[in-house]
Amino acid sequence: MGSLIEIRPGRRIWVEVGKASIDAHGHASHTVAILVHGSCARSEQYAAQVPVLQKAGLATVAFDYLGCGRSEKPNDFAAYAAEELYQDLLAVFQRYSKGFAHILLVGHSYGTYLVNRLASEQLDRVAGVVLIGAGYPVPGAGRLRWIFHLPLFVLGWLQPYLTDQFIKLAFHPDTFTTNPQLIELERGRSNENPPYMFRAFHLQALTLFRDAAQYNDWLRSIRAPVLIAAGDKDFLTPLDGMGSKVANFLKDSRTAEIPLAGHQVHEEQPAALNDKILEFLDAALGKR
Repeated sequence: MGSLIEIRPGRRIWVEVGKASIDAHGHASHTVAILVHGSCARSEQYAAQVPVLQKAGLATVAFDYLGCGRSEKPNDFAAYAAEELYQDLLAVFQRYSKGFAHILLVGHSYGTYLVNRLASEQLDRVAGVVLIGAGYPVPGAGRLRWIFHLPLFVLGWLQPYLTDQFIKLAFHPDTFTTNPQLIELERGRSNENPPYMFRAFHLQALTLFRDAAQYNDWLRSIRAPVLIAAGDKDFLTPLDGMGSKVANFLKDSRTAEIPLAGHQVHEEQPAALNDKILEFLDAALGKR
């Protein structure tokens, strides 16, 4: 069950907390997984991972960024600054990791930037990191955001087109015929986002770090083992592009490329991805 939580003063976000399955000896979990979704997305995208993690003995925490999913959506440009989103994640971490010996961080897409920063700052608490569709700063990427400077009424008019362009890049070509329901679900979710929110988010997203060198420093600082997973047709954050760059700076990383999946691999091929995550958990966390 989830609810709206004032995670910081004036910032109410949707949080869902799930308990781990109790083992045969009646022991509760010592590990909690905190799941962080991508840009302008929602925690429901982890619907296939949450029960698997709980069955494996982990408690779970999934939440919607401010402005996304079931969280509140204030019409305030500054509310969606990257630093504000990070401080929300830090507040989630501090509140919901209490009482747990180990924390697993799971991030998708833009969420991987937030997760990597957190893992670099919480060295003694984070026991493992899963990066799905890992992002890496690309020179000149800011130039692609010119469209978000358009007036809001124009962005609202263009929203269905922008959604369709994103979906073409985010999903494996076969998914459009094998799982059209998922495509339509994602299209509906994306078109629900208020234009003022996704404009504010995208125009400020890259301010999370000053440059690639700072991001590299975060990655070098991470002590925990890291799994980097991506679909074999991830056109947005390919494993042999961004994913490999991220891996180059990590002390302990492994990669997994999932067949017949794109950027939304956790929704397109959840069983295959879950198997890789469970293998990683056994190696990284043991009995948890």
